[in-house]
Amino acid sequence: MKGPQKFLVLFVFAFITIGSSATDIYIAQNAAGANTGADCNDAHSASWFNSSSNWGNAAGQIGAGTTVHLCGTFTGAGGNPGPNMLTFHGSGASNNPIMLLFESGAALNAPAWGWGGIAAINLNANSYITIDGGTPCGTTQGGLDSPTKCNGVIQNTANGMGKQYNQSSYAIEAGNTSNVEIRNLGIYNLYVHTAEEGQGSCSSEVDQTQVAAVHVDGSTGVSIHDSDIHDVGWAIPGVVFGSFQVFNNQIYNMDHGLAFGNSKNTNASGPILVHDNHFGSMANWDAEPANCDHHDGVHFWSQQNSNSGTIDNVYIYNNQWDGDPGTGMNDYIFVEQAVNNVYVFNNDMAPASSVGGHCVGCIGLGNKSPSTASGMYAFNNTVRATGLGYSSGTGAYFSETSDNAWINNAVQGQNTLVAFGINGGDDPTPCSSISTLSGCVLSNAYENLQADGGTLNAFGYHSNNAPSLATWQSGSPYLDSHYGADSGALILSLASFKLNSDGTPVSGSPLIQAGTNLTPLCTGNLAALCSDKSGVTRPANGSWDIGAYEYGSAPAPAPPTSLSAVVQ
Repeated sequence: MKGPQKFLVLFVFAFITIGSSATDIYIAQNAAGANTGADCNDAHSASWFNSSSNWGNAAGQIGAGTTVHLCGTFTGAGGNPGPNMLTFHGSGASNNPIMLLFESGAALNAPAWGWGGIAAINLNANSYITIDGGTPCGTTQGGLDSPTKCNGVIQNTANGMGKQYNQSSYAIEAGNTSNVEIRNLGIYNLYVHTAEEGQGSCSSEVDQTQVAAVHVDGSTGVSIHDSDIHDVGWAIPGVVFGSFQVFNNQIYNMDHGLAFGNSKNTNASGPILVHDNHFGSMANWDAEPANCDHHDGVHFWSQQNSNSGTIDNVYIYNNQWDGDPGTGMNDYIFVEQAVNNVYVFNNDMAPASSVGGHCVGCIGLGNKSPSTASGMYAFNNTVRATGLGYSSGTGAYFSETSDNAWINNAVQGQNTLVAFGINGGDDPTPCSSISTLSGCVLSNAYENLQADGGTLNAFGYHSNNAPSLATWQSGSPYLDSHYGADSGALILSLASFKLNSDGTPVSGSPLIQAGTNLTPLCTGNLAALCSDKSGVTRPANGSWDIGAYEYGSAPAPAPPTSLSAVVQ
């Protein structure tokens, strides 16, 4: 854990507190020994687990407080429909969940698990459940990769392009449930996709929205953390109703990391917390020019199919974003359509690509007419240039939303650094004040694209783009003094940012103590804003540093550069 203290996240799942279980039952694929379930040598079978007659509150049954231990390797038949390897037939209780615990070396393998209600593990709409792989193996604070290999594993062994199976697949079906914790798992190779250039049609492509590590449609009160997930379409998708927390996960070789929507007529009030994850490469899902699989790191939307529901109170922070985003990338963070009160802070984005090292939109905060949205806030994020050239891409954009803020962010590379409005008639507005602050566009640092990359469109408003900060400030009705006019903004050459290779500032960096102090905002789920991405406390008084890191943060280990799909 980096930094002198851990930040506190004011987001509590009551069901996480787990006392000693009332019963321990051991399960293997086939019954062993005396078939008593007393230990791995005498385990019950998976079919015993799957029989509803063995669920309840009587002695020897699975009920609230039971820990079910998984022993050895469980091998699925492959194909779709399933069957499920393990199907729940009951719920736990508050503070007394049912736990499914992977013993040392336990794994669920299949050539291809099913989908659409079929999975390796199906919670079957039950609640108060914990699935535990046994050993935390995702990331640590700040989205730094954990050095620990996963113990519990769920994987496909023959699903993907050129393989025996070419189908959608779920590892865990957690739809229509509540109060579920999924932790410490390795979920691998659900679909091994390779980039396709010259792809003119999507007819042969798998439906990436149905290749999921954890499918959470219609669920609430779900926590997914400390896991390693790779080679998957939409890693964690679903319709959300209430609170979610996704943290300390490593997710890469994916089309989407998270894809949360609300297609109902009721509001999803949250909070939804996405923090301390490492989101990596998406390039393997390219299928161009047909654009079959446009990629997003995190995607939120609402009010589709004529429904009226919204998503509210989303917090995306302390995440690491890197690897090759691919030619089919959309945004790292894509928020659209009736999503309100979104806070994006302390994220480090370092897209690495041989064709430009850029995002189409690193941070995309917008809306689609005729829906409305309010409250898109971006604080202390760093967008770094790690590739070649400045031919395309946008550091951040705000679209058709009101009451927005853009403070203490550092942006390099790209073609457009920041834009308020991306089309004619698109009239997003910053807030005029936030907490005790006057103005909401303040103290950002930008690369001098004119000097470093030629005459380019550095700043945008409506459908117009300006090559200089001064033109952007004076030419836009949105950036007058009422909104802060980006007071204190810095225009720097790439070298003048003076950053380490991991994005932390070095001595003499102009980002040091050049930002606005946001301490008054650090309450509730924004408490983490008063520490940087690595956990270093920002000053309570005086100026903050610009970007995701305070000067003096311990350098992060270099991210992996040669991640590839392998059967674990």
